[in-house]
Amino acid sequence: YNISLTLVDGAGNEYKFNRSVNVSDQTDPMAVIKPFGEIMQGDEVQLNGTQSYDPRTTGSLYDVIVKYTWTFEYDGENVTLTGDVVDFVFEIPGEYTINLTVEDESGLTGWVEKPLPVLGPDLGVRGITFDPDENHDDFREGEKTEIIIAYANDGIVDFNGTFTIRVEDNGKKIKEIEIEISDEAPIKAGDVVYYNFSYELKKGSRVFKVYLDYNDEIPEQNEENNEFETTATVTGEG
Repeated sequence: YNISLTLVDGAGNEYKFNRSVNVSDQTDPMAVIKPFGEIMQGDEVQLNGTQSYDPRTTGSLYDVIVKYTWTFEYDGENVTLTGDVVDFVFEIPGEYTINLTVEDESGLTGWVEKPLPVLGPDLGVRGITFDPDENHDDFREGEKTEIIIAYANDGIVDFNGTFTIRVEDNGKKIKEIEIEISDEAPIKAGDVVYYNFSYELKKGSRVFKVYLDYNDEIPEQNEENNEFETTATVTGEG
């Protein structure tokens, strides 16, 4: 700013003083991310930062934002996008953290983050049972039993694809099978499915453990429910 001061004395003499004053912007801009709504696997998501603003009291609140930078991690990679509005397709379900950094014309920056849940299928093991003895305490060595594995799609998106079920007895693999679910007959959201096989029991205290999606072939909404274990006591020969 150019500031001028004029002084006049009693005799009418006039004196002028001029000075330039530089007032720098010290107010950081505010980054704002518009709400995402409900996002499903495969949706194109609009990342919208147009509500970001500079809270200074003069000039436009919005036009002074000159740069928008979006960052987030996706499929093990760091993604960086620029622009006030950008689109990105999330093919992998899960919980993402979206970061937005804005910069004003003075070079000051503001930052915000917002969680983005991407909903999809969620296969999880519900339990392990044995037929005919569901009490697990009256088995005899050498007997054949049916091991029944119950698993479900606890997500809100139907599942089709290929995954592996692995079953262990005291840490030793006793069954591993690849299961393919077709587009025509998906596991619908909320459906419970059963897989069973025959097994000859070994004597002792047994820990049976099931791994669903053992090789991590499928992207899921939740990866924490893919394992389940139970114990059984097998006595002497039947």
